[in-house]
Amino acid sequence: MANITVNLSSNIINTLFKEINNNDTLADSIAGFFRTENSFGDNHPSFTNASLDNGRLHLSYSDGAYSNSDGVVQANPNASSGTATATSLEEYYPLHFRLTATGLINYIYSINGANTIIDTSGATISSVNIQSLLPSYSPDYDSLLGNGTDTMTGSITIAPGGALSGTVSSLSYKAEKIVASSTLSGNFSISSSNVNNSPNLGAMTVSGTASSFIEKYTDGSILSLTNLALPVSSSTVISPDLLGNEKNFAGDDVFDIVMGSPLTKAWTFASGAGNDKISLQGGGNSVLINAGTGNDTIRLADDGHVINGGAGNDTVILSANRAAYTISKTVDGYNLQTNGAAGPIDTLSGVERLQFSDATMALDISGTGGQAYRLYQAAFNRVPDSAGLGYWISAMDKGMALNDVAALFVSSKEFTDLYGTNPSNTDFLNSMYQNVLHRAGDPAGFAFWLGHMNAGDVTRSEMLAYFGESTENQAALLGSIGNGFTYSPWG
Repeated sequence: MANITVNLSSNIINTLFKEINNNDTLADSIAGFFRTENSFGDNHPSFTNASLDNGRLHLSYSDGAYSNSDGVVQANPNASSGTATATSLEEYYPLHFRLTATGLINYIYSINGANTIIDTSGATISSVNIQSLLPSYSPDYDSLLGNGTDTMTGSITIAPGGALSGTVSSLSYKAEKIVASSTLSGNFSISSSNVNNSPNLGAMTVSGTASSFIEKYTDGSILSLTNLALPVSSSTVISPDLLGNEKNFAGDDVFDIVMGSPLTKAWTFASGAGNDKISLQGGGNSVLINAGTGNDTIRLADDGHVINGGAGNDTVILSANRAAYTISKTVDGYNLQTNGAAGPIDTLSGVERLQFSDATMALDISGTGGQAYRLYQAAFNRVPDSAGLGYWISAMDKGMALNDVAALFVSSKEFTDLYGTNPSNTDFLNSMYQNVLHRAGDPAGFAFWLGHMNAGDVTRSEMLAYFGESTENQAALLGSIGNGFTYSPWG
């Protein structure tokens, strides 16, 4: 079960979320850490000074850059050449970035006066942290977010030849402005043919599953996706567009959406399969809900939304009384508008039920709601009582077949009182025409059904169900229930 929380202020919507655009793939995001590290070496091919003191190897460069390797252990401390390891690395590139990494870093070295050579020879990295240090006048400086800090954790092996493999468990980011923190967690297998091939890194491949994505903003806004089981690949883009793919949400998911203002581009939330719970406030018709399959509930705190309930038995919950709204049938569903207001309209499709603060309404005139109403009216020649109707709607929602309900109606005392204890087939059929269609049977139709009843091809309960669902009866009741009807829910 995924839990989705989207609570965005107008300020965040009008800055970061004005348009839903993000083209950075997961492979690009991970590769960026190694491209940054490579750029340090590309811009600093030789150091001006080297020192080793208390396990720290310090290299300085002519432009003020430096690198520190801590926890240094030489395989043979007395040799003028050989190998060594370090447990952490810091690279400082003035006006560009500071990079820190932890793990086990391998070195090869040769000490020969001015010709001293120190180079890396593979590593196993558990974390990498890159802090941007760009001045505000730099063309690469992000004027909206300012400088940022990116962090990657996992277990990544870099072979001496440059090939890369391993797993990533999290990718995090925070900015000087607006973004307080942003973290993608999961288990991602990664590989690249040559991490030393700056800037392309060979072919970076990513596969695995994301378990959460949480982004917090400095004004208290939040975008949170937790309890995920989201398959990811090299081309996956971690962006709000993920929320519009119903394949990403196959369980009984919970969506809690609060939007401070509408976006300039529509944002779709697709809850996919499962019995989902969705609450929505704000955003107007720029927020589109696609509830997918399952018996979903969508709670609306205000107006102007576009809701597609999809397959299943879906309920929209509203905070006001039934009398506060005008409901009108459309080609695809229903429109819902507050009475006396020229404001936003809720556009509903694939929605079977409306739950007001004082009443519940069935909109599924062609579904179990409408069938239960027509069968009730056909059996007892009266408007169904609200409680009884609610009971049978509940039974049919849970899977009871129309013919089975009809059989119970036929065996009821009210039915017997209306049709007689043991009427003949002729009398029963005459009563069907009069009580359901309110007319005498046409000779051809009457003879047809009487013949089938006499032959035992059709039971009386099946006749009741047929008359209730007949085109004529549906048309006759359309004026009464065509815009939905209220009932008392059972249980």
